[in-house]
Amino acid sequence: MRNLLLEISYCGRNYHGFQVQKNATSVQFVLQTKIQELVAHKIEIKGCSRTDTGAHALEYFAGFKTMSTIPCKGFVHALNSRLPKDIVVRDCKEKPPDFHARYSTHAKEYTYKLLNSKFYDPLLDGLVHFYKYKLDYKKLDELAKAFVGQHDFRALSAKDDKKTSFVREIYYFNVDRTADIVEFKTAGDGFLYKMVRIMVGTLLEFERRGKTTANILSLIESKERNNAGKTVPACGLYLSKVIY
Repeated sequence: MRNLLLEISYCGRNYHGFQVQKNATSVQFVLQTKIQELVAHKIEIKGCSRTDTGAHALEYFAGFKTMSTIPCKGFVHALNSRLPKDIVVRDCKEKPPDFHARYSTHAKEYTYKLLNSKFYDPLLDGLVHFYKYKLDYKKLDELAKAFVGQHDFRALSAKDDKKTSFVREIYYFNVDRTADIVEFKTAGDGFLYKMVRIMVGTLLEFERRGKTTANILSLIESKERNNAGKTVPACGLYLSKVIY
């Protein structure tokens, strides 16, 4: 039995996240269906992360076990000829039997893209979050640094998150701007449900209200979701890097 790892990219506009959902199309369902057509037996894909409905992935890894003898390059070409254009397989590698696409990860990086402009850009529909209000990205970058480190991020997690531990370590959190696109880029050893989107929403709200890094730290210490900002839309969220 071979243990294969696919590197893929996808645009999530037409999908309800990566993981299989009842009565909804997911990236996992489409990918799994096409792989099963190739190998002629049932497989179960293990994704490196869950992604929200409408979110995207610049770099995503999905593993599966198969008895097929198709070479890795063959999988890449065969799958790309069958998959829709919004899902692309970039690489395929054979891994040891105990390798797991999700549990073998050391870190993940997410990028959130925001269009900060007076006018909406229809060519970026579903790819960025539109934010028409004036903002200071340097102030946002300063505030974002307060999230770095190991903390109990209960206040930055969705209320329906069922995790038993909310402690995570953030390695970096940077905010930069190129023309009208503001990018929030953060990496950590793991993220809670909707955590990145809540952190970005909190930064936008705190910047607008003139809050400081001390206010961010007080928010974290409070462990109260009601003290954080709104959850920004998933359309601007990208899983941008996975480190094994």
